Amino acid sequence: MRALLAPLTTLLLLASAALGSGVDAANEDFWQGRHGQAAQGYRAALEAHPDSADLWFNLGTAEAEAGRLGPAIHALEQALLLAPGDEDAAHNLAAARQRAVEAAVKSGSEGRVILPGDDDLGTGLLTAFSPTLLAWVFGLSWTLLFALIAVWRKTRKATLRTGSSFGAVLAALVAIGAGGLLVGRANLDGSAKFGVVVAEQASVRTGPGDQYQRAAKVLGGVKVRLRGTDGGWQQVVLPDGSDGWLKAAEVAGLRQPG
Repeated sequence: MRALLAPLTTLLLLASAALGSGVDAANEDFWQGRHGQAAQGYRAALEAHPDSADLWFNLGTAEAEAGRLGPAIHALEQALLLAPGDEDAAHNLAAARQRAVEAAVKSGSEGRVILPGDDDLGTGLLTAFSPTLLAWVFGLSWTLLFALIAVWRKTRKATLRTGSSFGAVLAALVAIGAGGLLVGRANLDGSAKFGVVVAEQASVRTGPGDQYQRAAKVLGGVKVRLRGTDGGWQQVVLPDGSDGWLKAAEVAGLRQPG
């Protein structure tokens, strides 16, 4: 089992004037092993500071240590949305997912079960790199492409012409790939809404009601794409691309930054 990294107490203590004294109390609860109380404190602080990636990280870590893996994964996913390059949040998210999978394997289950981790919803490559990195790669490869084309046009040496033409093709492919990922990510961020199953486990129904057939069981921490709602039910797209309905209380949405 992967160990979780501790909450960012030092950073939060430095910002205690802005975040409030409740964060100090939540930190103390965490270090005293009162992880459930710590989570409550971090949630209270997030009501006033919903865009604090550090608070979401601390909340996710506390929830994971309290054994509430669905809410933990949701909070850590939110932390990564607000701070995409946060290695600590990525580490704790992977650890929480691993704990959820291990718990599922120990308990055993019949029928179709969706586990956390296989939940990129076909967008894993789109979200694997930050927009800033993709923009730099696109710009550099585009510049390199034109530089190599200029070399190819001016040189008369066969080896240099061959090397520059080959390099130009590679640079063009990289530029096209990075540009495509940038466009795809912009469309994804602009249109798609995502959520995380926060219940320990939930039944996906073929329609918005308990009277409909159960299509699958999802465990806490599974990431889903959100669609429409009907009463107290939320329509979702599962990681394998199929759709179904969950009780609205069993899934929490992820807020895009800004």
